[in-house]
Amino acid sequence: MKRFSQFLLLCSLIFGLVLAASTADAKRKRGGGVVIPFFVFGQTDDLNCIQDIKESEFLPSGLCLAEYNVYNYFFAGISTTSNLVIAEKHGNGYMDVPTGNELALFQSAGALPSPLPTYSRPIIDYLYGYSLWLLFGVIALFWAVTKKIRTTTSKKNARDAEVAFEAGLKRVLISAMIADGTIDEEEINTIKHVYARATSKTIDESEIKNISERLISEKPDGNSELEKLRQVLTVQGKLTLVRAAMMVLCSDGRLDDGEITYLESIAKSLQISDYDLNRVVSEFVQINETQDDQQGNAAEV
Repeated sequence: MKRFSQFLLLCSLIFGLVLAASTADAKRKRGGGVVIPFFVFGQTDDLNCIQDIKESEFLPSGLCLAEYNVYNYFFAGISTTSNLVIAEKHGNGYMDVPTGNELALFQSAGALPSPLPTYSRPIIDYLYGYSLWLLFGVIALFWAVTKKIRTTTSKKNARDAEVAFEAGLKRVLISAMIADGTIDEEEINTIKHVYARATSKTIDESEIKNISERLISEKPDGNSELEKLRQVLTVQGKLTLVRAAMMVLCSDGRLDDGEITYLESIAKSLQISDYDLNRVVSEFVQINETQDDQQGNAAEV
């Protein structure tokens, strides 16, 4: 994703530089603009003869009706205009075409054609003349596309992580339940409670039993699956899995050697540090000690 974004940005910059350079080369026929390699600042113009004008008492020879194109630049084109003018065929001089009664006089004397010729500018002229806005458009498009890609990728990653977390949580909870070789109703109820609390979703008893039977019969490589899950979970998500496993393991009020070994294997597969694992275990030890003290006080009373 990052490389693709960099590629789009590079293409945008290359496009802008090439367009500005092409503009500078193509539109330097007449002065006015300040040209720096790849960039143009100021104003340039050009004259393109459309139709020759016959010599007359009004106009000398060597003239033509021409399109006069003006380009305004700041790095690249910001605007362009075009007018019909009377220009020298072999020079840079020009004058505006007469209008109104004066134009009618020129045309009646045969000095100018009637009607005046029309012309259309090629699309490349407008690309040059408005190239800065075109470049801004390309950059805006680049930004919108990359934002869309990032948003879509982020949502997909979030969905994938959520699905992976829910599947991993089921496996961890049920594996913790069967770690001591027994399955009791209290552990099943704990799994329901923990799963609902962690995901805001429910898991019924039949699904728990089906998964536990499959785990017992198939004996899959749980560590391998947890290692895959590790790649999509945050640190907090990993610790949530360990806490969930602890709740199931401690649901019967004790924690035997097999359950401790299973808990350590989960932490190792998820690459949870000993410090974080001990912190999670300590939380449950403190809770159990507090509950025992409360029960003892109640018994004394």
